Amino acid sequence: MRGSAAQSLYTAIWISLFLIAWEVTARIYSKSFYPPPSIVAARIYYEMASGHIIVHIVATLERIFLGLGMATLFGVSLGILSSRRIPAGNPFRIAVLASYPIPHTTLIPLLIWFFDVELGKMALITLICLYPIAISTMEWASRTPRSYVEVVKSMGGGSMHILVLVTIPSTLPGILTGVRIASSTAYAVSYIAESFVESRGLGYMINYYWHTLDYIGVYAS
Repeated sequence: MRGSAAQSLYTAIWISLFLIAWEVTARIYSKSFYPPPSIVAARIYYEMASGHIIVHIVATLERIFLGLGMATLFGVSLGILSSRRIPAGNPFRIAVLASYPIPHTTLIPLLIWFFDVELGKMALITLICLYPIAISTMEWASRTPRSYVEVVKSMGGGSMHILVLVTIPSTLPGILTGVRIASSTAYAVSYIAESFVESRGLGYMINYYWHTLDYIGVYAS
């Protein structure tokens, strides 16, 4: 507890020093693209009080949570399937590892074309968040102790019993690790998705303020 409190204090001190340095340098240089944090904070308060930004926050969070939820569902399923040992090579594992390096953000025009605008953005978030979950699940599931599997089999358990009682519990740390990694990139992906033909979301707000040279709005968003 004492170490945690000290760490929190150090973090608060560094954040305070950063904000002070930002405020001072912004006041000295006085550039439109480098507003002081006090003005940005006032803009955030105005946007929150007017309720304008709330609509965009809700839209972005909705896309993030739905996309992350779908990515978790498909990623865990794909990861468990990819972990199975097949003599000729597991096609699911090969497909996941081969397609992972592809820059998936370039697929958004195709996703919008095949689906509508909203579903295309959701599909992009789901697709990019799926890979860290699937790969982490696959690696942990492949290390499931065989002795646990044999115990369940010796008691008359089938494939479903092995999945529920052995595979998923032993893979849970990998699933949570994958979700943590995916959630850290979900917001960045939502910004990219919302920059295309959209009228709601924080990504749309940032893009709109950027093109109208409202740099305070960019920082506030």
